[in-house]
Amino acid sequence: MARVAPRPLAVARRAGVPDARLRDVALGICWNRLFLVYLALFGLSLFALIIGFAGTDANHVRATFRSRPPVRWVAGYLIVIAVLVAGMWLAEEVGALLSSTVPPSVLQFEAPTNIVHVFDLGIVLPAMVLAAAMLLRGRPWGYVLAPVLLVKAATIGLWVVAMIWFSARQGYHVPVSYTLLFVALTAVGGALAWRFIAEIGPATSLPTPARMEAGSTR
Repeated sequence: MARVAPRPLAVARRAGVPDARLRDVALGICWNRLFLVYLALFGLSLFALIIGFAGTDANHVRATFRSRPPVRWVAGYLIVIAVLVAGMWLAEEVGALLSSTVPPSVLQFEAPTNIVHVFDLGIVLPAMVLAAAMLLRGRPWGYVLAPVLLVKAATIGLWVVAMIWFSARQGYHVPVSYTLLFVALTAVGGALAWRFIAEIGPATSLPTPARMEAGSTR
């Protein structure tokens, strides 16, 4: 019989964390001794991303790409990931809404909401669709956002594969199809990220309208 993954609250209790602290939640994670480290990493990463994008010349980035980056493949991959993940998350959320129950993941993690669903459905997945659309239209910001989201998709897939492996070692049942799906998505995302970024070369000038038009037709 398949074992059920232990809930974070139960794990924290067995680890000896005082009950008074078990209800403290930051971004869906039970409080622990590394809370301030997680908070610092989150804040630094967020502001680094904002400052990095604010100082990015998207036209200059577009000009650094050589003749034939795999625009359609990258855009298709981002759209497939967005639709696939959104379908999985919405199936749980809408199912709970229709049945007037709480989503299983919220009960499992004993959190007010599923923070993964919040960030994915509210930010990450729409950004993937937006980046894919801009990339297909040859918009400069598509060439900025697409590689960032490609690397994110590949690394998250790698993390999920590692999580599945460690869970299996602990005896928790993981469907084979689920494992194979994320292995395939990680491999494809990594290959596309490498292929797309490999097309970046030294830019000698900003793009001309003719080059931008040529890029939009690929």
